[in-house]
Amino acid sequence: PEAAAAGGPTRARAAVAPTGGAAGLRAGEAAPRRVDDWWPRGRQRLRAPRWAVVAVPFVVLLLAAVIALPGLARGRQASVPDLAGHTLQDAQAAVAAAGLQLTTEEQTTLDTSAGVIVTQDPLPGSRPAAGSTVHAVVSAGVSVPDVMGLQCTEARAALGGRGWTVKPVRWRVANVSEFGKVVAQDPAAGSVVKDKGEISVQVAGPVRPC
Repeated sequence: PEAAAAGGPTRARAAVAPTGGAAGLRAGEAAPRRVDDWWPRGRQRLRAPRWAVVAVPFVVLLLAAVIALPGLARGRQASVPDLAGHTLQDAQAAVAAAGLQLTTEEQTTLDTSAGVIVTQDPLPGSRPAAGSTVHAVVSAGVSVPDVMGLQCTEARAALGGRGWTVKPVRWRVANVSEFGKVVAQDPAAGSVVKDKGEISVQVAGPVRPC
């Protein structure tokens, strides 16, 4: 007993440890030290509070979600196609293929044929969220230019480069000062037609056809 006391706790355990027992110790071999053996006596061991045990995994999951959200958002974005110059039917197909929706309004134009997209919002290449709406302005037709009072030759020169054809169909008796001027036109100025085309005019005369 005295030898055991002098040797301390470790030797005491070694003396009573069974040979070939569950611990696998041989006679005279010291048992592994436990935490209690080296922790200072009288000092309280720190233990994590219960709320920390729950909070730490939650914080980890929250950080992972914050990191992953931008990538998920990018994956749910759509690229807006270029619609200007395309027919309404083609635009509807392109918008649907991009995972977007299309709303339209009609406006009279000076150059764009009826049923063709003029402008759009948002612009091509934009990346809104999937399912967003693209607003497009569709041409309701072309407004006929006014050639009344112009010399027939001037009207033909001015409109020829814009896709119109001026065709004199008859002349009307008028004062000499009015000779050669357009006194009537069909279609009428400001009327809306599907596309640019021919404008029939009557010219003050008698004069030779312009």
